[in-house]
Amino acid sequence: MRNVFCFLVVASIVAVPQPANACDSTFEPVTGAVNLPCIGTIAGTQVFDVTMKWAGGNNFTVTSSSELTAYNPNVITLKIVTTPVPVALIHAYYPSGCARSYARPSAILTGNNVDIRLKGWAPTGVVCTAMAALFVESVALPVVADNQTYTYTINGVSVAPTY
Repeated sequence: MRNVFCFLVVASIVAVPQPANACDSTFEPVTGAVNLPCIGTIAGTQVFDVTMKWAGGNNFTVTSSSELTAYNPNVITLKIVTTPVPVALIHAYYPSGCARSYARPSAILTGNNVDIRLKGWAPTGVVCTAMAALFVESVALPVVADNQTYTYTINGVSVAPTY
C-alpha cells in the first residue's frame, strides 16, 4: 500500500534558507522509505531528488540525494479541449536533451486567468544532447462556463490557445 504525502521542506543555498516545495512524495510503510522526487527551491533553478528512510517518530534519515537543474518548457502550442472534460494539451520542449517533466502539471483558476504549472528537470553537470525531444502534456482544467473567455498562462507566461 502506498501513501502519498506532501512535504514542506526548507532548503539551504549559499547558507541562505529558501523555502522549497515537494510534489508526488511517497512513503512506503513496510520499508519506511520516503521519496521526495521534486524538491525545488522557489527562488532558483536547483532541484533535489531525495530519498529518506523513516527513523521513528518524526525523524527521517537521508539515504540518497542528487542535484538537478529545473527548466520551464518552451511552449509551441496550447490547445484547449472542452469535451468530454476540459483539458489543456501543451506541445512543447525543454532546452536540454536530458530534461524530462516532473510531477503532475496543475492548473489554477484566479479570476479570469488559468495558470498552468509545468516544470522539467535534468541532472546537473551532465553533458546532454542539444537536440531536445518534443512532448505533449495534458493538464486537467477547472470546469468553467466558457473556456474561450479566459486567458491562459504557463508558468506565469501568457500563451494564446487554440480551441
